[in-house]
Amino acid sequence: MGTSGPYKGQKGILPRKKDDDITWTVAKTFMSKYITSGGNVGTPKTVVKNYFKAANGSNSFLNQTKKIISVISDFNNILGSFIEQGLEKTFEELGISIVDKDINEAFSMLINVICPESSTKNDIALRLAIINTLDSLSNLDEGIEKILNNFDSSHVDLLIEIFISEIFWQNIMIDYGFSFEKYGEDTGQLVLREKEIQDYIYTVVSLEYDKNKQATLSEKNIAELYKKVLIIMED
Repeated sequence: MGTSGPYKGQKGILPRKKDDDITWTVAKTFMSKYITSGGNVGTPKTVVKNYFKAANGSNSFLNQTKKIISVISDFNNILGSFIEQGLEKTFEELGISIVDKDINEAFSMLINVICPESSTKNDIALRLAIINTLDSLSNLDEGIEKILNNFDSSHVDLLIEIFISEIFWQNIMIDYGFSFEKYGEDTGQLVLREKEIQDYIYTVVSLEYDKNKQATLSEKNIAELYKKVLIIMED
């Protein structure tokens, strides 16, 4: 659970609006109570809401979205190319040779094209998000090889929903110090609570994605979806 990295989580109290008293200390205390109570104190929604309040609200995230939207758009275009041209041609156009390579090796190279390694917080979150999104293909009942041989728009929709959800989740993990272990000792409970929070984020993203689905997912569409999801989770 969690991923080690150079960030130890947000600390201290940032300047806040007079009507908003959610600090990182308050948000982390609430997180701890939610986990140690077995989920009986608070909900995934309030955990996420407190996180965004402590992070100075959705506006703080919207100010950092230009690259995020661009990467989501690039990923969407690559997935669309999988449908139109197939994997081999798509990888070839990206400058990636997949001759004699298995799918995991190919995806590793794709990750480096979409999100090269970086030490900045936002880039780390994006890279972890794309890694986990591509890993999710292996967990689907159809099996990764079958999916890639029959890749269609339903898979694109699913992967975009997962990717956006993962971006939010990885930012939360980074700002809380990459791991929830510090907030409780029962590993089983930690796994359950993490999954509940992830499921809540995915549900919000999925519902908004389905409600606002467009035939073509432009950067403008992505930006609007991202903003709507942020506002809902902060509310």
